[in-house]
Amino acid sequence: MRNRIELKKNRLARISLLSVSFFVAVIVLIGCGKNKKTETPAPILSPTVEVKNHEIKKKGDNYKLEIDYPSVGNRLVDTTTRNFAENEIDSFRAAIGTERLSHNWINELTMKYDAMFRPDSLLGFKFEIYTFTGGAHGNTRVVTMNFDLKNNRRLALSDLFAIGAVFLDTLSAISREDLKKQLGEYGQDDWIAKGAGPEPENFQRFLIGPDSLYFYFEQYTVAPYAAGVQKVSIPLVRLKKFLNESFLKD
Repeated sequence: MRNRIELKKNRLARISLLSVSFFVAVIVLIGCGKNKKTETPAPILSPTVEVKNHEIKKKGDNYKLEIDYPSVGNRLVDTTTRNFAENEIDSFRAAIGTERLSHNWINELTMKYDAMFRPDSLLGFKFEIYTFTGGAHGNTRVVTMNFDLKNNRRLALSDLFAIGAVFLDTLSAISREDLKKQLGEYGQDDWIAKGAGPEPENFQRFLIGPDSLYFYFEQYTVAPYAAGVQKVSIPLVRLKKFLNESFLKD
């Protein structure tokens, strides 16, 4: 009998303790609710970006085209890439007219891209646009786009370098040396000197990597068509004295 009474007392004690804990928790929650402010959370930049691919395929009596272009959920990026794709299609259609090349051949347009992302929210795309409108072979163009997602702007090459920095001579010297090694029998000094000389237009096709800048040279700019598109990688450490501090610290 005594044991039963003690067990009952213990159960009542546990129930009382749970009840007190419950009411304390309720009071705390009510108090937190009164002091809580409604705030819009600050946007968080992900270390990676999800790239969504968009595909356009069309075929007519005298042409066929296959276009891939990206979007990432950023208005500036998405508008820029979409407009670019549409303009490429419009220009191609205007150039070819309505005539078919021949019974066996039609005009072609193909566009593919690669993406590159840095953890400091710099995003880049390299587009390769292939067109065939007759002749011995088609032609491949390279277009690059670089975006600063943190500040919502498109970057030019000059944005990466300090104001007044004379960087083109260094880019040219490194690129010419690298191209000579890469091209081997295709390498011709005068061709490389012209296509990779210290002129702004020679270095407008670039991407920004985590540790390097990548420059692209189209067919016929530094070598014959058969050599294809050329790429030169320049480590950022070799350009450190020229680079913009805000670009380096990120």
